Amino acid sequence: MTARNERLAFLGEFSRLEDGEVVVLGVVEKVKGLRGEVAFHPLSRQPETFSKYQAVRLGDEGYCFSRPMAIASSRVIKDAVVFRLAGIDGRDQAEQLVGCVIAVDAGDLPALADDEYYWREIIGLDVYDASMKHLGKARALFNNGAHDVLVVAGAQNEEILLPMVPEIIRRATVAGSRQVLVASPVAGLLDANRGEK
Repeated sequence: MTARNERLAFLGEFSRLEDGEVVVLGVVEKVKGLRGEVAFHPLSRQPETFSKYQAVRLGDEGYCFSRPMAIASSRVIKDAVVFRLAGIDGRDQAEQLVGCVIAVDAGDLPALADDEYYWREIIGLDVYDASMKHLGKARALFNNGAHDVLVVAGAQNEEILLPMVPEIIRRATVAGSRQVLVASPVAGLLDANRGEK
């Protein structure tokens, strides 16, 4: 489905993309300077990874996205990314981008090391304890400053918080190809980190 966004008409047609086709990086927060640069704080809190992308898509309030647009330049300032898209050369056009969702095609995400993961790969996986008793489903992740924390939606309307570290959680393949998470927490960790939703 294509749509026309009048405010962003200079970017061309916008298309609604299926969930999983794009990964949202953040939202354009402000214009930086006079040459068409804009700034945002990445949701990943890892601004240095932005330099790995060749192009981004811009999305509107309805999550319709532009065609991939080439990144002309980018740099990191503190914990923000400042970038300019090819063809955006002045402040007036850049101001129109404020509030746009910034996304990349899922296939453009950089390859990861064996011990790394994208949060989107973890959300929705079944979580088991070491004896393969089902604990629930991975509902969310957040970072506590030291490491990621897995939020498991348990069966009894409970929420279980588990440190997402290799000593406690590992990925496993069951039934030939189904990915699951197996938690081997230290004694008492499961009981200490259970809470009502």
